[in-house]
Order: sequence, then structure tokens, then C-alpha cells
Amino acid sequence: MDIRTVQGDITEVESPAIVVNLFEGVAEPSGATGAVDQALQGAIAALIADGEIKGKKCEMTLVHTLGNLAARRVLVTGLGKSEDLTVDVVRGAAGETARFLRSKGVVSFASVVHGSGAGGLGTEECAQAMAEGTLMGLYRFDQTVPLEPLDDDFLVEVSFVLSGMIRTFEPLVRTFGGFSQPSDAAPAPR
Repeated sequence: MDIRTVQGDITEVESPAIVVNLFEGVAEPSGATGAVDQALQGAIAALIADGEIKGKKCEMTLVHTLGNLAARRVLVTGLGKSEDLTVDVVRGAAGETARFLRSKGVVSFASVVHGSGAGGLGTEECAQAMAEGTLMGLYRFDQTVPLEPLDDDFLVEVSFVLSGMIRTFEPLVRTFGGFSQPSDAAPAPR
């Protein structure tokens, strides 16, 4: 699996799926989720108004873009109440996200870094927590118990999309050696 950071606008990422987030109790999405909602002509806001998206911790809502974005699907991941957000919540949400998308046959996805915007947590610690959560969420122990073989379409690439200033997350890459190399990460700012 390749885990990397890239700089860009989540609404312009070409991927089978992109992931944004929402806090519980938010009536109107903002930030990256608001930008994606605008590109989807208010579909996320309409689902919030209908009560289908509540933003509860680890709630997953898959929305098909129908050509309104470069990505084919948008997953809205609930982060729970904003005052309860911690790095552990980010880690858990990333694991649930990876399991959910794998169950839908998604082999690659790009995600905003949960908790680093409106959540007020550090970008680097949230990116590391998301990498850890993704790996833990997809872990399968099959040493002693024979499991069904994984399809060739098993999740192989995860990108964390950052807007604005970015630097490489070399500690993150070193922690998960073998999954990505520093040369795969986004270029350091000049």
C-alpha cells in the first residue's frame, strides 16, 4: 500500500473516491466539505437537512458525484462533536473509512486530513494518525487461520490532500517504511 501526501484542492483530485468530514450538529458544511458540497450542487447540505448525514463519530455516507467532480464518489466521514475531537478520534475515523471503502471495492482514495482544519489539531499529527488508522483498519491476521484470498483490487493507494503550505512528512514515512518513500511525498516548500 502506498500512503502519501499531496498538495492540492480536494475538488480537483481524480480518484475513485475522495473523503471529506463533518462534525455532529453542523447544518451547513464549510471548508473542504463545503467546497465539495458546492461542486455537488448542494447534495451534502440536502442530505444534512434530510437527516441522512448527522456527522456522528465514524458515520459514513457515500455520495456519487455523477460527473460533477473528477472523483467518482465522495465519502462524508462523521467526526462526532467538535469539542470531543482528538487524534484518537481521527485515527479511528481513518480506520473506519478505509474498511468502508474497501468493502465497496475502492482500490484508491484521497482524503482531506481530518482534524487539521476546523478541528484545530496539528496537521502532521493528524496525518500520522490517519496513516496509522488506515493501516490498522485494513489489517488482516491470516497467519494461522486461512482467509479468503484478497482480490487484485485490494486497496493499494491512499493520498492525504493538503491545501496551502505543505512540507514532507518524513517522520510519517519513516514510521511506515515499506509503504511509501520520501521521494513519493509532496515536495518541500522553498
